[in-house]
Amino acid sequence: MTGLANADLLAERHAAFAARRWNLQTADNIAVSPALTWPAFWDQANHVLRECGYAHGTRRQFRHVLRGLRQAGIHRPADVTRAGIHAYVHNLADTSSGSWIALNITALRTIFDRLCGLAFTKGLVTPKRGFHLPEIISENEAERLVQAGSTIRDQLLLGLLYGCGLTATEVTALRWSDIHAGGTQLHVAASTRYAERTQAVPEPFQAILKAGSKTCLQRDHIFTGRRKGTALSTRMVEIIVRQARITAGIERPICVMSLRHSYAVNRLENGANLRQVQQELGHASIRTTARYERCIAPKLAHHPFTEVRRRMTRDAMLRPLAKLATIDIRKLRLPFPRPKATVVEFLSLLRDRVIGGFIKRRTRSP
Repeated sequence: MTGLANADLLAERHAAFAARRWNLQTADNIAVSPALTWPAFWDQANHVLRECGYAHGTRRQFRHVLRGLRQAGIHRPADVTRAGIHAYVHNLADTSSGSWIALNITALRTIFDRLCGLAFTKGLVTPKRGFHLPEIISENEAERLVQAGSTIRDQLLLGLLYGCGLTATEVTALRWSDIHAGGTQLHVAASTRYAERTQAVPEPFQAILKAGSKTCLQRDHIFTGRRKGTALSTRMVEIIVRQARITAGIERPICVMSLRHSYAVNRLENGANLRQVQQELGHASIRTTARYERCIAPKLAHHPFTEVRRRMTRDAMLRPLAKLATIDIRKLRLPFPRPKATVVEFLSLLRDRVIGGFIKRRTRSP
């Protein structure tokens, strides 16, 4: 059932992409006349893009690209030429990132080539994003990170992130009804990116989940937010990981996805095959899981990493956090009390509110 649901989701995405591309091809071309101003041109392009199924955020980014053309000295849409487009994109290479250059090329190709019937972006190559290996922590560092949690709730949160390879969204969506087999198995619901799956819970946390599944309401979230009936936010999960990293004395930058990547690499180093790790992470394609093989140290007899690998490698049947001592649950309070805001969390929340739109700025049309 999991494979069928995931296949249906991918088929639905491909159908939506094909329908949007077909709508662009069959849409009426926008006539670029000398009397057409940028606001009037954007009104026509915005209407066609909305009819073709483009989201509001995407259209807003396209509008920002057109504003950049006007700021570059092109005062009317009729003044746009192929040479001007190429010069504009090449100038972006000195001050902009590859992702922003790629967005500009996509927006200009969609608006001028497909909506206006022109060929201004012909010859422009979208820059490829460089591949960077993820930050991986060792099993000893992961155990130190979990032990650095300030409360039992935080230790459980960190243990599930690393020990089960969960994302921040998946761990905040967990409910007590997702605990099965006496706290030894964890049901992870399907999302838009990852498939539904059942994960084995690390042994140090099985007693906590078993007790919670018996005493707490099944519909309640395991990690509750400040408001009653709400789940812990993904932003707070990142803050918990960051504070635990500082307490554990780990100098390298670690985020929630670093724990997920470390879980995958740890399983492969301990002898698990790609298919098994793919199912544990919920990847739709095994090619996504195969990328973690680049993070594994080579198995050469005289390689300098051979001794390090030998000391870190364990039995393939052992799960991550197998050496972590069992957490003392005598002072365990279930359900977990709702967290109180600290000064650091308040400042982080205030910064997010300000940057995210709490103070709204008036937008100008191009």
